Amino acid sequence: MRMRFLKILKIAGICLLFLVIIYFFIPLKSRLDILIAYYPPMRVTLSGIYCGIAIQDQLTATDWVMKGSSFEEVFDCLEHENTYVRKMAFIRMNFNRKASIPSLLDLAKTGTSEQRINALFWFRVYGPDAIDVIDDLEQMLDEEDPTIRRDVVRAVCEINPHSEAVIPVLMEMIDSEDYLDRATVPYCLYKVGMPADEIIPICIGLLEDEDDCVRDNAAFTLGHYGSLSEEAIPALENALERTEDPWKRERISEAIERIQNPQD
Repeated sequence: MRMRFLKILKIAGICLLFLVIIYFFIPLKSRLDILIAYYPPMRVTLSGIYCGIAIQDQLTATDWVMKGSSFEEVFDCLEHENTYVRKMAFIRMNFNRKASIPSLLDLAKTGTSEQRINALFWFRVYGPDAIDVIDDLEQMLDEEDPTIRRDVVRAVCEINPHSEAVIPVLMEMIDSEDYLDRATVPYCLYKVGMPADEIIPICIGLLEDEDDCVRDNAAFTLGHYGSLSEEAIPALENALERTEDPWKRERISEAIERIQNPQD
């Protein structure tokens, strides 16, 4: 019993010595690295500390944790030059979804072009968690800026798969001169639940598009319908012959495989 007690005491002493060395001889940022390495859950807890050190060196880690970081500070971290800071900001945004939504909506409406695009991206990430602002986003579907409008469409489709307001906009985008608009159409129509007998002819038509991104997205969407897309096989094979990019060719081939050999 005595030997066991002495062994425990020895281990405790070594641990205490280790902590003293860390506290007095290792810089704060390095201490955080050690904690994260040996205790992964600390990665989330300490994300704000890292942001504080990278953005405002005059604040100590304790100040940053006690005061907290504003939404604007975290959002700005997403564009920071330091890769690790961007990752930590991403984690913070993901773990504070409900609290971030009102500020994201404000940025989506009134921010700079870059801020609006980033805010709409986050609504796509949040998906159904942002359902409370779906009406506000649907009102933005008449946005004049084509890039913003396209991102609004994508966000709405991810948040509310049953949105009817987005369908007329998607139908207009089929004839857009911007290939990114046309490439957005197939999957978004699939997301909002357009019936197979309506969306399949649209996708077959888009397989004739001059842009391989549009053809790729149309093929990928057709693959979701399995044997229902059998009539699309000739158009898919033709699209495969016209496509040079290996990754896109693989996706078209996979779509053909899914149609010809549907999984139960």
